[in-house]
Amino acid sequence: MYAYLDKYQILHVVNDFEVAEEYALNKKIVEVDIEEEHGYPVINKQSVVYYAEDGAAFIYGNRTDKRAKQIVTPEEITKIVNKLK
Repeated sequence: MYAYLDKYQILHVVNDFEVAEEYALNKKIVEVDIEEEHGYPVINKQSVVYYAEDGAAFIYGNRTDKRAKQIVTPEEITKIVNKLK
């Protein structure tokens, strides 16, 4: 799996390096050993949408979804994002 921040600084995880390379901000990509769901990292069986610019993590959708819940950023995500900055 490959992790990258897109042009909006949203964290994505994909299994295709070429996709990561196409959408990665500044072409920074790191190889990761976590699952993904719809292009987002899965932590504790939950898909997490992470906004690096704000340092905000959400489950059950993105920050504009009414059902989304903001959570404390999981340590795994913090480690990945630190490698991407």
